[in-house]
Formats: sequence, structure tokens, C-alpha cells
Amino acid sequence: MGLVGSMASDFRFFRESCDGRADVALMSYGLYPVLLYRIGHRAQRLPWVLRMPVLFLYHLCRIMTELAFGVSLARTAEIGVPLMIHHHGQIFVAPGCRIGARCQIYHGVTIGERGGRQAGRPTIGDDVIVGAGAKILGPVQVGSRARVGANAVVVDNVPPGSTVVGIPARPVQRTPEQMS
Repeated sequence: MGLVGSMASDFRFFRESCDGRADVALMSYGLYPVLLYRIGHRAQRLPWVLRMPVLFLYHLCRIMTELAFGVSLARTAEIGVPLMIHHHGQIFVAPGCRIGARCQIYHGVTIGERGGRQAGRPTIGDDVIVGAGAKILGPVQVGSRARVGANAVVVDNVPPGSTVVGIPARPVQRTPEQMS
């Protein structure tokens, strides 16, 4: 998918969460850091002569966007299309992280390296929801359709379709009534 197609898909994802209202989606704080990420990520593929001035302008815009919205999406992260950032503030995605398609991130989330012997970056599957204040650290894999609860600290792999909560994050046992 090209740059314009990716950005259009991100916008549609935001608009769907705003009851189909384009005007409300355009005022969403999370939309602009995502669109800027798409430009910076795509700029890496440009020839050197074009890449340098585009990345210079990108970095100026990135600094202003991080100050205004509190969202830092490293251009070298691999982020699927579309991505939803529900609220602005204190969101950090480190270089080298991988995030799948149709993921949703709430405020106060850190996705990055753990350090020490656990060096490495997280890989997050498709359709994952990361709750407010959650931390996903180190070389862990979060399976597709998983849910990471608010303020959870993920340092171990998360099975697909599961919900994890706590510090450290552990799967929640669901009853048959909760599954329906």
C-alpha cells in the first residue's frame, strides 16, 4: 500500500471511531502523529538526494508534534495500517518495534526495549488493543486480537486472543459468560 493509501486508511479508521464524522476525526489528537509517522517511514526509501531534505523537514515537524501531542512514533518502527491512537499524551514507540494492522493504543503507553540481557523490541500482532498506561517491554510477542489491560507491564509473550492485566502482566481467566 502506498503512502496516500496508508494515510487514507488511517483516516478512515479514525473516522469510524468518531461515528463516521470526518470533522471530528480531523480534530483527533492521535491522527496527526500517525500521519507524520507514515511520511517519515516512507522517506527512508527515497534516494539520498531527496531523503535528506525530506527527513530534515520531517524531524522539525516531529519535534513540534511530540511537543504538541506527546506522541513519539519512531520512523524506523514497523507499524501496520491502520493505527489508532485514542488520546494524546505520553505515548512512546521505540525504533525497531513491530505493530500489526488495526491496532489501538491509549494514552500513557510505552512500547520499547527492556535493556540488560533482555534487550530487544516487542512484536505486536494485528487487532491488538493496548490500554492506558500499559508498558510492553523487551523481545516479547503480543498475539493477534490480544488485549493489554490498563497499567499492565508486559515482559512475557501474550497468547493470541487473550487479555492480560497486572504487573507483570498475566492472562485473565474468562468464564463462558464473559466470552459470549
